[in-house]
Amino acid sequence: MSNTTVTPLAGSVSMHGHAPTVSVAEGIAFTPGSKFYEPALTFVAATAGLTDIFDSSKPNPLKGKTGVYSGSGTHHAHVDLEAAIDAIRAGALGANAAVENLCCMLAVTAWEASGFDASNPDPAVQVLRHMRNAAGHDNRWQFSTGQPKLPAKWDKFDLVPSMHGGHCFGGAVMPGDLLRLLSHLEPMT
Repeated sequence: MSNTTVTPLAGSVSMHGHAPTVSVAEGIAFTPGSKFYEPALTFVAATAGLTDIFDSSKPNPLKGKTGVYSGSGTHHAHVDLEAAIDAIRAGALGANAAVENLCCMLAVTAWEASGFDASNPDPAVQVLRHMRNAAGHDNRWQFSTGQPKLPAKWDKFDLVPSMHGGHCFGGAVMPGDLLRLLSHLEPMT
């Protein structure tokens, strides 16, 4: 495979052979085989594909296509992809909402893949833990009385109880912030 760089909404992918290193920005990368590599690469691929889906000035890229999603045995889900894109372009899903949903999926997947424990005292781990919790609660910060129990700080983020109920992704946290946090935490996994 030749070297290629693809620049999606939330970063880039540098292809080197069959195992691309996912590069979000200079000095930020995910290593093939690491716990965050596949989730981060999936996120970058999914967000890169959003550009043509939301650009209604271009023909529907999935015109006449049906998605077949494997099910158990012979029970598969068939989805009219052309109709799905038409619905999105008609306003059923906005680009920001799509990226926020993908951030939620990445936060949950990364937390589960990380092997981190909720009692891990590292403040950056605690930020990811609370992002994952927000992702599971309609993308809103959830702090019970007395939370966060452990300091949850990293970069510009200092999670405090007054954030309870506020938007996580697309609010306090942007896609690049999540990717940078995961890149920062990757060596600890």
